Amino acid sequence: MQSFIFLCESKRYALSIDPDSSKDEFVLMSTWHGMYRQNETIAFFKSGNKEWIHVDDLHHVKDIVYLGGLFYVVDAWGGLSSCEVKNDGVYILKSITSGNHLKSDKSYLVESPQGDLLWVVRQEHGPIFKIYKLLWFRKKLRWKQVMSLGDVALFLGNNPPVSVAASDFPECQTSHDVDDSAEHAGVVVWGCQPNSIYFSDCLRDSDSNTKYGRVNVFNLHDSSVTTLYKHDRAGPIWISPKFV
Repeated sequence: MQSFIFLCESKRYALSIDPDSSKDEFVLMSTWHGMYRQNETIAFFKSGNKEWIHVDDLHHVKDIVYLGGLFYVVDAWGGLSSCEVKNDGVYILKSITSGNHLKSDKSYLVESPQGDLLWVVRQEHGPIFKIYKLLWFRKKLRWKQVMSLGDVALFLGNNPPVSVAASDFPECQTSHDVDDSAEHAGVVVWGCQPNSIYFSDCLRDSDSNTKYGRVNVFNLHDSSVTTLYKHDRAGPIWISPKFV
């Protein structure tokens, strides 16, 4: 039996505010592509409106995040734009950085616990992930690659990424004493490991053509990958309780 990894495709989305706390003031922004479109752009829905508003100025959109009162959108080459949605539904687009990186098939925007904006790129060759931080350089904002997340752990899936400070959860630090029987049972270890990225693989069995998922943790220190468990559903999501 052979298994092949493929990218789980899903729409990306971001909310300006929890609708439970403000049902009349939220904005939902999502990637979308029409029947005749070959790449993704964005659209948004504002509370009180009856229809989605399409933004056709952006192309090859990979992810969206809401930070500091603005939506930020990144394309396949790292081009970053901000989108401000006014009360009347009018939007203002601004280019933040140009896209001068290699094209990525899958990438993420995530806010770190310190409030920094991170761009995480998944690669087919070399280390599975590259991480960039948005920083000022000669009066311009640019992506700068970072080699360590320090105390931070990222969780990447088919929903908006989650970042946490691992030291906030000392009771669930990863143990390296793993029983072989647990590994064979499909459960290796649970924990919140610093300087790491928790992510999912989508795989297809070449014999049965069935899809299944695998949850892994990538350690930035040594670029190692550990499989935590396998499951029969591709593309899991991470649930972030409100106290995180």
